Amino acid sequence: MAAGPTSASASKSSGKPVYYSSIVTKTHHKRLTYFWRLSLVLTGAVTFSTVLGARASIWSILPKFFFIWVGFAVVKYSRDITLQIGSPGYKTLISQLCGELVTSNMLTCLMAYLFSGGLFFSSVYVQFSSLCYYVASPTKTVKPSINDQFVYFWFYSTLFAVSYAVQQLVLEKNRLQFQHGVYREEPEPKILAGIKPSLVFGAYFSGVLSLALPIVYLVLRTHIYGVWLKPFCWVFGLNTHKVAFDVSFSLIFKIFLASVFLSSSWEIINHIFDAYASIGCLHKGQPLSSQSDDPANTLLSGLRDVKNPLARVTAFQELAFLATSKDSSHRSIFYNGRFKHSFVWSSILEECTVVIKANSNRMKKNLQEQKKTQKLAPAAPKHESNLFGNSRHMAATTNDPDDTSIFDTSGLFPSSQPKDVQARLRSAAQEDAVPPVPLLKDLEEQLRPYLTTLKTYYNEFLASGLGIPFITTIAREASSRVKNPSITGNAMITIAYVTTHAITEDKKNVVGPTLPEVLELLEMGVNASSEFLEFCPVPFTSEEASENVISDLHNLALRLFFDLTVKFNASLNDLILTPNVFKLAKWCIDLAIDQQRMEQEDVSQG
Repeated sequence: MAAGPTSASASKSSGKPVYYSSIVTKTHHKRLTYFWRLSLVLTGAVTFSTVLGARASIWSILPKFFFIWVGFAVVKYSRDITLQIGSPGYKTLISQLCGELVTSNMLTCLMAYLFSGGLFFSSVYVQFSSLCYYVASPTKTVKPSINDQFVYFWFYSTLFAVSYAVQQLVLEKNRLQFQHGVYREEPEPKILAGIKPSLVFGAYFSGVLSLALPIVYLVLRTHIYGVWLKPFCWVFGLNTHKVAFDVSFSLIFKIFLASVFLSSSWEIINHIFDAYASIGCLHKGQPLSSQSDDPANTLLSGLRDVKNPLARVTAFQELAFLATSKDSSHRSIFYNGRFKHSFVWSSILEECTVVIKANSNRMKKNLQEQKKTQKLAPAAPKHESNLFGNSRHMAATTNDPDDTSIFDTSGLFPSSQPKDVQARLRSAAQEDAVPPVPLLKDLEEQLRPYLTTLKTYYNEFLASGLGIPFITTIAREASSRVKNPSITGNAMITIAYVTTHAITEDKKNVVGPTLPEVLELLEMGVNASSEFLEFCPVPFTSEEASENVISDLHNLALRLFFDLTVKFNASLNDLILTPNVFKLAKWCIDLAIDQQRMEQEDVSQG
């Protein structure tokens, strides 16, 4: 990509600036044209599958094809409306369930899946001769009764659509997944890989509901006939008395097969949408901002667009791509691009700083205040005049940041020993959250045994399987603090790699003076993530310690800081570093020297 022209160039050529969100929206719609093609193929497969074994003419198949496809189109439009990028931030499954039920997204999903499911089950309904809405009475003096199988069929189809919509939001299936350091994901492999899981989920989901809903229907029949069916019976002149339960195993099996087709189709439709909506920041091999006459300012508009999450996450994705690209011309935007009266790097660094600082502060928010027994830097710095650059040949033999890092981050992790969840929960019952107030001391002493017993029962409930929906895991705690880790990770990658490549590409020395600030930002990420993992307010095991977004950011920030420190080893003595940056940098240099010495010993022994 050529160097960004001045900010006035866009206005000269088009009369107005090109916003990054408009490019992302245009590209998004263009990519989803493939969605429509695949949805037609899927609709055809589902339509012919539902008429197998039935005598159906082409004139009966075409309306069914149209109805099913319209239902899939409505689901697609609901995804556009309810598109979610970051984590919603719920700390427990039960809070997420309650929170999502009262959102506008839930109403949109319910309407979409009820409409789509209604069209699908309507097309299936006409194939069942036993599902006439009434049963004729033996005498003309008695009104015909409503068909219980007809009632159950529509009861099932309604709750089936509602259940699918609820799990779609509660399990965050409407959320697009982005990873830091990944700039384009081809949709075809993702779609093919998702077909089998979609079919398995469809069978499992339909099987559970096919077993559970007959029982639910049996329990609610009196209420359904006494309240909900009264208007229907009055309009069609039917007997309002409750008929005998007539849900057969044959009907349950037929509905199960139909619902497997529908739920699997919904899963595949959603999977296709995700695959094309999350392709990334590259279009035909070029970054999206290259479609603008002023790519620098267009990209900046995306970095600052908090109202369009998809545009913002794509902008940071492109930023990291430009910083790590093998084509050095892509990075001219950092070293030569201008914004108003200054270089664009200042504005880009400012946006990255805002993101890293905000997320670092959220990582450390409300952590337990206790004395730290472990230090990130194990030894105090030596009082020498020359602390860095003490290995002249090290920089020449160290891997370039573009290659795989030689650094093993396992040694710098904070303490993450397995913590017994049940022990932590039960021990909490023995602690007093609030010191006793003198005036209420007697009352507190009387109630203390009861409160302790209640706490014990509550903690035992949480430690049991039934308490899983009420437990806050470290993964949920981390996601509630860093809701969009891909933006934070790409911001770290950008500042580190732009600074690294500045050694050979920054002819105007635009980026070089910001090295201390870049090191401080990366150290801030390392320190904040370390504190979270050290003093996490929820119990976790050793396996869970490495399976959360903050742990991933910790590894990333630490690796980038290490590589940057080694690369600029000879220059660090000339910089004014904060104490925390100084300690971590010295630790990294010493570690690199030790690793190099061990490698040389292995070579000599070999």
